[in-house]
Amino acid sequence: MNDTIPALLFLSDSRKASLYRGSLSSASAAGLPRLRLELAERITSPWTDFHEHGRPAALGRGPSAKSVQHFASEGHERGELERRFAANVAAWIESRAGAAPEAAKVVFADPRFLGHLRRAVEAIRLEASIERGEFSWMRPAELGAHPTIREAFEAARARMATAG
Repeated sequence: MNDTIPALLFLSDSRKASLYRGSLSSASAAGLPRLRLELAERITSPWTDFHEHGRPAALGRGPSAKSVQHFASEGHERGELERRFAANVAAWIESRAGAAPEAAKVVFADPRFLGHLRRAVEAIRLEASIERGEFSWMRPAELGAHPTIREAFEAARARMATAG
């Protein structure tokens, strides 16, 4: 019996989001599924370099400055830009997940970006949980072998089995 289903893994932080496509096969001897993934797509925040361009220099900046001063609104702006990117990521996830209704879907977000992404995803009907984790530095084979990711896919498979 072939117990292989399509798999979509989304990884995101405040600067970029990646989609890995692959397959999830039945549990191995260790009890975890075999997961094969490859990078399919990546988006980046259009506001990544926002603070570096089009802004007057803050007083006290530069090699001769005795102290560095920051703009009072800098933290507020960064949060707003992260919220905007989270909305973009949520829409992107919705479009990719909607195109593959039969796939097991797992989303991991960087801990500092997780809240923004969860709030943005509340507006869409995503049949996947959003988990805390920073895995964007890993290669596809490492992602597929990571126990946390494999456990999340096994939970996604179980949700799909009970729903269908």
